[in-house]
Amino acid sequence: MQKEKQILDKLNSFIEVESFNKSSFTETLSSVLVLNECKPIVTVIDFNFYNNELLSIAKKEQEIGIKTQNFEWVASWRDKEKECLKFLKLKENLNIRKSVFLLLDKELLYLYIDSSKNDKYIKQIIAESYCSKG
Repeated sequence: MQKEKQILDKLNSFIEVESFNKSSFTETLSSVLVLNECKPIVTVIDFNFYNNELLSIAKKEQEIGIKTQNFEWVASWRDKEKECLKFLKLKENLNIRKSVFLLLDKELLYLYIDSSKNDKYIKQIIAESYCSKG
């Protein structure tokens, strides 16, 4: 458990580090996945996408779908609304204010906010090699 925390702390330090070293980052990321017998993927939850604006759009689109009796459209936007609510609740419950890596039930999550120095670069690396998007 202590080793796991140390590696996660190191992984999180890459989010703000001045001189980002891609090979060191990927090596650390791989060690977290191996140490915790995780799936070889990282789930990215993009809080720039799942936000109150998307929630508002989802509600409006459902209203439009009901008025035009396009119930597939309504169902699709209802699913987006549920997913958005789930992630907004997660963000609130975990008090997420900046991007962070977390381990949850042998799954490595990258909770992405795009407020830190290396967020976009880390997200790009994950997308290229380790990604499952949430």
